[in-house]
Amino acid sequence: MEQQTFGEMKELVESAVDSFNKYGSDKKSETIALRKKKNIININSVKKIKKSRPPQLDLFEMQYQGNPAYSNTIELYDFIPKYYYGYPTRKVSEDGEYLYLENLERKFVFNDKIHELTISPARLKCKRRKNKGKMIDYYPSKREEIVEDALRKLLLDGKGHFINDNVTIFFTLNELRKEIESHGHGYDLQSIKDSLDICIGSNLDLRCSDNSVPLFKNNLFSSLGVVGRKDWLEIGGDARCFVVFHSLVTSGIKEGKFRQVDYKTCMSYTHPLSRWLHKRISHNFIQAEYCPPRNIYHLNLSTILRDSGIRVSRLLKHNMETVQKTINEMVKKGSLDEVKLEETKGRKKKLIDVKFNFYLSPKFVGKIKDFNAHKKLINNKIYEINRNNHMNLANKLK
Repeated sequence: MEQQTFGEMKELVESAVDSFNKYGSDKKSETIALRKKKNIININSVKKIKKSRPPQLDLFEMQYQGNPAYSNTIELYDFIPKYYYGYPTRKVSEDGEYLYLENLERKFVFNDKIHELTISPARLKCKRRKNKGKMIDYYPSKREEIVEDALRKLLLDGKGHFINDNVTIFFTLNELRKEIESHGHGYDLQSIKDSLDICIGSNLDLRCSDNSVPLFKNNLFSSLGVVGRKDWLEIGGDARCFVVFHSLVTSGIKEGKFRQVDYKTCMSYTHPLSRWLHKRISHNFIQAEYCPPRNIYHLNLSTILRDSGIRVSRLLKHNMETVQKTINEMVKKGSLDEVKLEETKGRKKKLIDVKFNFYLSPKFVGKIKDFNAHKKLINNKIYEINRNNHMNLANKLK
């Protein structure tokens, strides 16, 4: 999918204004500022509005037994290794005015196909004391992962619409901050603003190595807008914002390619790899049962290093230590009972890979089975929606 043009973005902002009316502004004229890298569009008069709320969005908002601890993972999108965990090494420009990063190249496997990903970093003007005023490049990181997961949770609380056929979330900075804080992650308003700017400025270029799927090229967030530019610049917590999610999020919701996940537990993890592994198991291991061997999820160390996006060490023992921290945390949280290892050795008995056998706890298996029942309900409703759409189309063509 091509990146949105400047004109399309302008139309998107125009369409979003109607949704802001629900906040009850008493001003006759508001300013909408759309931040697209260095571009800011100010629009004071709006005539054209195109807002919709398809039934698939209502299904996305449904939570198993109404439990607010749950959210959704989206097929493909949530398993793209789009975040950088760690501290990247930046290079200084010749004039010393900005610190830049190279594009990040990654390969991962999804549905037995090798995918290639290029992450282009966002460039922000530093507002902190150190390097203040300089332009600095940022990859999406752990903080951006937390912010996006929190925004998606707010989407389940009925704060979303489809604007110009793109799924859009409406919120205030304080709402987002409180949601993040409620799960033990403390970010101030400036950090949250920086995170939103990094998401709108970071570009994902996704390709399938056999060229059997279309090219997706889009920013992590397609658009970011704010009502009242002054509130935004002054870091006002009540600044009313909207985010247009990545196109894969929109298509995933439209096509029903999402599945419940234990959001509360995932947000409680301190290690990014714990969140990644929990989401992967919950989304993929739908055949899980309570008794061995059907409660065992198998995964090689090489697969974890390739698909998760964690920082890879040249020393295998350091990579093992990283995974062991995740194992310890997931056992402590009650997601795993135990983990057994099987070593693969090559010539001269050199260790070349490790197979992890993750024994899921009864609690984790129980939730997977609950989510299976929920997914079956969603699939049936999606089938009914598609059937009715086809029937309506057929009647129109008669």
